[in-house]
Amino acid sequence: MVKKWWKTVVDVFHVYQSYKVPEFNNNLQENHLYMKVYAYLNSLSSMEDSDFTNLFTGKKSNEIILRLYQNQIVGDEFLAVPGRVLGARVCWYNKENEDGTRSFVLKIRKADKWRILGPYLQHIHKSD
Repeated sequence: MVKKWWKTVVDVFHVYQSYKVPEFNNNLQENHLYMKVYAYLNSLSSMEDSDFTNLFTGKKSNEIILRLYQNQIVGDEFLAVPGRVLGARVCWYNKENEDGTRSFVLKIRKADKWRILGPYLQHIHKSD
């Protein structure tokens, strides 16, 4: 409750930019970046700390997969790339559209976006 209240207060005083990563493109082909973001978010320790996370079994019998509930927020902190300290917090949330398709939405402070957006997305794309 306090987290949500604080987030609302911060949103009033900071201007954010949002980026949507849809599950499918306009031709209904799978968006590979969506799958990279999905895998990356599942690897974050903050996913386990999220207020509400769905649990599923994976392809392997002993595998458990965490999945954000609709509109649930998970935070991430992007600190550095080789040779530069960037230090910015971002958050992701899982959005389900009216047509049943899903998207991840990245929310980042506008003041940070030019510094970290490219390196952050490259970091996600390279992670396994």
